[in-house]
Amino acid sequence: MPIDAWHFADAYTLDRARLNKGFFQSVSAKLPGELNCWTISSKHFADAQYGANGMLFKVFNSHANRIEIFELIRKEVAPTAPSRNDCFFAFASRADAVVAQSSWQSFGGLRLEQVQIQDDANVFLGDADLYTNAGTAGLWVRDAAYRFWLGRRSANPKMEYLVGGTVYFPNWESFPAV
Repeated sequence: MPIDAWHFADAYTLDRARLNKGFFQSVSAKLPGELNCWTISSKHFADAQYGANGMLFKVFNSHANRIEIFELIRKEVAPTAPSRNDCFFAFASRADAVVAQSSWQSFGGLRLEQVQIQDDANVFLGDADLYTNAGTAGLWVRDAAYRFWLGRRSANPKMEYLVGGTVYFPNWESFPAV
């Protein structure tokens, strides 16, 4: 049984779904294998994270390295889960999507659409709030990544599906041609 979810779609995604009669595949489904160029090796991370005094470098708690750290922890804790680097994102509820839209600036100009995650997709359900707030308010990126991939939730969870595979847009016939 497909999983209902909500996605903020750009014009490209809507057009591809329209052309494929509602179906859209994540990058990981189209090109299987290790695609992410963000991943750093465990050895590099271990060598780089500690200074001469043993303190964690502040740079490893920055937004720029969040992607790398989350991917490194995923490989350790949830290696079969879709990578955040090449998956399709969808919110578990319309309410979570609307709350995220009002608090995150990255959804400007995107259209909120219902999707159905197909049965054969590789799916992980995580709290997007842990990812978004990693590195802020005392939440270290590494700790947030472990909590995320272990399926734990923040005080204000916004649940998102990471999908490696196919989703279906049930309203695809209403999408404008690009």
